[in-house]
Amino acid sequence: MPTPHVLLVEDALAVDLAPLNLTRPTYELVCGGHSLIGLLAGRGIAPDVAPHAHLTAVARQRRRAVVEAGDFAEDIVDAPRLLINARLAPEPATLTRLLDAAAFAKNAVAAWDGETLAAAVIPATDGRSLVEQLRSRAIRWENLADDPCLGHAERIDLPGGLLRYPFDILSRHTTMLAAALAARVEADSTLIQRQDGLFVAEGAEVLPQVAVDSRGGPVVIDRGASVGPFTFFRGPVYVGSESTVNEHAALKDGVYVGRRCKVGGEIECAVISDFSNKQHFGFLGNAYIGSWVNLGAGTTNSDLKNTYGIVSVNVRGRKIASGLQFLGCMIGDYAKTAIQTAIYTGKTIGVASGVYGAAREDVPSFVNYPGSLAEATAIDPEIAITTMTRMYARRGRTPTAAEEQLMRDLFALTAGERPEMEMGLPR
Repeated sequence: MPTPHVLLVEDALAVDLAPLNLTRPTYELVCGGHSLIGLLAGRGIAPDVAPHAHLTAVARQRRRAVVEAGDFAEDIVDAPRLLINARLAPEPATLTRLLDAAAFAKNAVAAWDGETLAAAVIPATDGRSLVEQLRSRAIRWENLADDPCLGHAERIDLPGGLLRYPFDILSRHTTMLAAALAARVEADSTLIQRQDGLFVAEGAEVLPQVAVDSRGGPVVIDRGASVGPFTFFRGPVYVGSESTVNEHAALKDGVYVGRRCKVGGEIECAVISDFSNKQHFGFLGNAYIGSWVNLGAGTTNSDLKNTYGIVSVNVRGRKIASGLQFLGCMIGDYAKTAIQTAIYTGKTIGVASGVYGAAREDVPSFVNYPGSLAEATAIDPEIAITTMTRMYARRGRTPTAAEEQLMRDLFALTAGERPEMEMGLPR
């Protein structure tokens, strides 16, 4: 059977996952220990990608095969084509089901999450028709469901298969993380079991007096990571390569720490993306933290309302009930908090913003937010780039031209979030 040719496509609803996907395509967001593109890579598949326009240069920088409007490769007619909505939750069983459908299907297959198309299989024999149609118009996922190639497609139902809002990632994260870590422990013979439920990769260092409760899932410490003494883990927990867990930390119930992070204090059910720091005391719970974020000493988020009710969030001016009783903060890349910052339940902090005092409301991207101490002000993108350059230097890196331009583009893209803060700043 020919290997399916995979394309990941951003749809119009992906904007509701901001600010988490403002600086990265949705298929790179981590949920349950995986990203969608990472799952594909683990199976030896390098997909073509169709990210939102402002992320095209960054995607190319990451050596992705970027497909733009009307630009499909001719070779897709020689193999089945698997088109996947970039919002598909990265669950291995779901991906296996779609890849099998693509490998064995003689006719088109459409996978649906309710009324939204989650994925589509186009057999090789139907490929040229699709290529010709997509070359004549912009790539829009919303158009695909009406394509003649899917007119008589076999239907697959994937209820809840798509991520709709940022809190959807957290609602399924812990269960998926437990399964992902259990699968890795089973498959990776190089992991060393230091004590019951604690598995350590080559080159990682775990100092004495570490306590582990693995009843909810295993604890995996990846290559080159270090764990200080008197740390408590309650699984499932993953600590990424070259990351540091400070002494007396407590990581519990679904913590995922990316690579080259530094963490401490109390963390519960949280995703902390690559190169981010939460080194000091303070509570972080039911939260998603982007990359290159620094949380100052004492920063704490609330993840439970005083009324014990369901947490609602604001999404582009709409109040959305999350269905979750526990929901903390969602923070975009490059954001910073000062010491003793308090973040209220279910709040978002945008890209490259700085927060001081108490964040009682959502903080837009590129904003200095001093709480009740003063008026919020916009951050010039050139200042944000300077800060980014200094952060990168601490990790031996230099921003690329594409990353710098992305900051300028995002400042313009998010201008509507800061309607009264643009005086004297570039547009």
